[in-house]
Amino acid sequence: MELGWWRSLDSKRKKPPKVIAFVDAGGFLLKPHVSFSWYLKRLKVFDLHFGRVKVSQEWEAHRTSADVSYDSRKRDATVTTAKYDPPLTNDEKSAFNSLAKTKTQSQDFGGNLRTPRLTIGEAFYLRILATFVYCIFSYAGQVAVLYLWNEKIAEKGANNCISVEHYQHQNYPSGAMHLVKWYDGTFSQCNNGTMLRYNLTITDPDTELFMYKRIDVKIPPTGHTYLVNDTWFGAIQRAAKSWSNVCDMADWITIATGCSRKSPPMTALYPPYVEGMHCKGDAVEAAEEVAVGALETNEIDVSADEDSSSDDGSTSAADSSSSDEEPLAARRMLAK
Repeated sequence: MELGWWRSLDSKRKKPPKVIAFVDAGGFLLKPHVSFSWYLKRLKVFDLHFGRVKVSQEWEAHRTSADVSYDSRKRDATVTTAKYDPPLTNDEKSAFNSLAKTKTQSQDFGGNLRTPRLTIGEAFYLRILATFVYCIFSYAGQVAVLYLWNEKIAEKGANNCISVEHYQHQNYPSGAMHLVKWYDGTFSQCNNGTMLRYNLTITDPDTELFMYKRIDVKIPPTGHTYLVNDTWFGAIQRAAKSWSNVCDMADWITIATGCSRKSPPMTALYPPYVEGMHCKGDAVEAAEEVAVGALETNEIDVSADEDSSSDDGSTSAADSSSSDEEPLAARRMLAK
């Protein structure tokens, strides 16, 4: 093919069109003289187009019957499928090939075949090692404690929520015998039978884990409850934006400690301490504390809570102002 005729079509081009090379599976090299973009430009300039491909009426009838049959099966199972003609014999195929003058084909990229393709999945190598954070805020003592751990220490579920709460009750006692608990309706955290069994265990006087005489559980609708805990989590995420890289759990502890002055009061931040505390039967096994010490921003003073409780322990500061201690946002949601 000569390359001089194209100058009459476009005098601005100073060199021949770009040549694209194609290599098939057999190793044959095909070199078109012009690129597809060059062809497309000429088709647009001269308003060239190809007419619609005409198909035989027999094939069109087969396709229509198949479409109608497919739609009908979804509406009525009694509709039978269309009957196609029997396949061509060898003699008919040879006669058809000798008379055929038009070849129709369809082609398209099938996407990328991931190589290597491992059974373990690429998500295993690309996943982010999450750092779990759990916050418990005491409205009576205005004490907020954040607990952090990752997958190397424990999982994320109801057992871990019990571990954190049990540690909170043992290390931050208020002297109250009536506990009001707020948490959202997420079944994977607290709204499940595992947490219910734990509540029954710590209210049973016959068990060694007896702590409270009464527990009231209030569960707003599932979703964002806008409790003080959510305010804490948002403050930590905003503070993390000033860091170029957050590499491990120790960085998150530093970030949470640094933003404590701009958020609701947090008096202590603990590294992970649980490794396998689970609710088994009617008791909860206490896990050995992993953390060497707590990172405290303020001194924890629970003497006010102990003084406010009565001698017999039946009343507490939480009982005297229970309506004021409940989160305002949660009360509004329940009122709706």
